[in-house]
Amino acid sequence: MEKYKKQQCIVDELEKRIRAGIYSEKLPKSKELAAEFGVNFKTIDKAVNQMAAKGLLVRKRRAGTLLVGKAEGPASNLIELLFVGSHEMPTHPYYAEIWRGLLEGLVGTKYKLVLTMLEEDSEFGGLKKPCSKFTPSAAKILIGTNSHEQIEILKKQNTPFILIGGKPGDSTPAVYLSVFKALKFTLKKLFACGHKKIAYIGPTQSRYGDNLCELEKFYAYVSAVEETYGRIEHSLIVETAPFADRGYPAMEKLLRLPAVDAVYVAFDHLCPGVYRAIRERGLNIPDDISVLSTDGLDMHFYPELFSLKVDRYRLGQEGAKLLKKVIRNRKKGRNTKSVVIDYELGKSLYGSVKARQETS
Repeated sequence: MEKYKKQQCIVDELEKRIRAGIYSEKLPKSKELAAEFGVNFKTIDKAVNQMAAKGLLVRKRRAGTLLVGKAEGPASNLIELLFVGSHEMPTHPYYAEIWRGLLEGLVGTKYKLVLTMLEEDSEFGGLKKPCSKFTPSAAKILIGTNSHEQIEILKKQNTPFILIGGKPGDSTPAVYLSVFKALKFTLKKLFACGHKKIAYIGPTQSRYGDNLCELEKFYAYVSAVEETYGRIEHSLIVETAPFADRGYPAMEKLLRLPAVDAVYVAFDHLCPGVYRAIRERGLNIPDDISVLSTDGLDMHFYPELFSLKVDRYRLGQEGAKLLKKVIRNRKKGRNTKSVVIDYELGKSLYGSVKARQETS
């Protein structure tokens, strides 16, 4: 009798999940269900057979347990967007264009976005703690973090998902930027133009292990410096979180050092503080110190901030395309490749960056 009660509880729970759209095409493997419900394979097998007898499922060898005739509930039309940030995504200075690209990329489909804000670490930035409670949906998008722990939780949901913005550390489908190549090219160009002491303000490996996109900026800086001079001057590296008020103290720290003639700032929104610190020292941008960044935000600086440009709207559109492809391929049991978007490399230096000598 007790075993039958357990079996019925499992059936009730699985049917509830199917109605909610948590399982889009098929049930998880019996091994996973047995571990989740704390029962043996036989109990799961009987529960699944009971549901198959009701016409909810069909069991196919090698294909798994497939859902049959699942009602199109509200969850089947939703895409849950999991976002880490200090602003709502539609008004965020960087991510708003990605949001717009996503929305327009989903026009003409049945899907609608629902935004879930994940808690941001107020001291260091990034995801404070992984989320494990989700809105029932057909698929999910993770933006603003590459947290390995969060990705592993999403994988266990058995719902298709993608990353946008960050380079994944595994085979998770993603749309991300070729930060390393573009930034390294630009930094080496600065060295070739006579800059000798290029400093760095931004995240480093010690605290940002889960945000590979931002770390790519640091790795590119290190690689460019090592290839040019053979070693890193650690005093030229100031680790800081991605908050606007951190730019000023970081630049003040660098200005205590002699002969810094350029600074790469990992986030555009740190640059107002960087500009202010330089000017308060009576120095001129770019005659005394060049400033460069990589976000390509529309911020009003004088002189104009030299920032590598990226089409963030396209990032959102490509994300929508990839998501639809992931959903289609999931039904066919196929894997989906990630999409890499290149930065727009400037042909000449301008604004806040000035050559120290003619390029040879």
